[in-house]
Amino acid sequence: MPDISAVAVITSDPDQITKPSEPTSPSSIRIAGPPFDDAHADIILRSSDNVDFHVHKLLLSMASPVFSDMFSAPRLASSSSSTGDEMKDGLPIIHVTEDEHTIELMLKFCYPRTCCPSPSLNDFDSISRAMHVANKYQVDFICDAVVFRLEDDVTPVDSENVERLYALAWMLRMRRFVLAAARRTLSSPEQIFTDFEELGHIPALALTRLARYQCDCGKAATSSTSDLTWIDSGDLPSMGRCGTCSNSQYSYSGWTAYLADINARLTRAPSHRTCIDPISSIASAVNKSSQCKNCSRITSSVFAALASFQERLAAEVKRRVSLVDLETPF
Repeated sequence: MPDISAVAVITSDPDQITKPSEPTSPSSIRIAGPPFDDAHADIILRSSDNVDFHVHKLLLSMASPVFSDMFSAPRLASSSSSTGDEMKDGLPIIHVTEDEHTIELMLKFCYPRTCCPSPSLNDFDSISRAMHVANKYQVDFICDAVVFRLEDDVTPVDSENVERLYALAWMLRMRRFVLAAARRTLSSPEQIFTDFEELGHIPALALTRLARYQCDCGKAATSSTSDLTWIDSGDLPSMGRCGTCSNSQYSYSGWTAYLADINARLTRAPSHRTCIDPISSIASAVNKSSQCKNCSRITSSVFAALASFQERLAAEVKRRVSLVDLETPF
């Protein structure tokens, strides 16, 4: 995990990230692997753990306004050693505060896919590193990648790490990250009270605002089931009472039970994912079908109708929750 104190340092002043604190022994310096060992590079980024990345100013300047401003400074505008700055193989060296893995992740985002594969944001460590460099170096497309990852339904971030990322986003004062992480907590809102290190670095306000946001989202989500005017009545599942047995699971009472179950789930976890995940909500509406031959014949159609409704309900819940704002002081 990246050092919390390092993550919290946010600066765009080239003088604060280009000056080494003291000379580094050449024997302790390593050269990064391809493509960041390019012999045609025109500048070197040296990580905090002494790994040299031979990179191209043009690519970094196009990706980051911070690097663009840095490279336009007179002493870095050329590769001349006349300025007295530290040089290696005729190239100026920029010392950065991030470690090897963080710099490599950032550069993989900045370089074309023909040079290196797209970096994976598959755990807390990689996502937090991406959040840090996206914020510090103002790289918009890394911001987009982080938000997309937090909102991804295919490979979700586990619940405990979502709350850690929410806290880290608050530390970085990045509203886009805060809101994306807050939305992700809706799948398991109770998890925020789990103890983790990042809680010690955010104010109580961050938690109270999150709690209020989760409450407001709960009201927005459950309104989708209490008021069905958003869907045409002809598109609602049709479940008539069975004429063969006394089973009322296909009657209006069964439909009511189904909505009550989904509503209770949304109250606990006001996320569109709640509508899609639980198969038990559908099962509760047809759980007696096997006891009757007539009911058994229509079970598949009932499941199909409810499954279709669940997809539309999930989309409506997502829309309503997206309208809920989370107040931040930044």
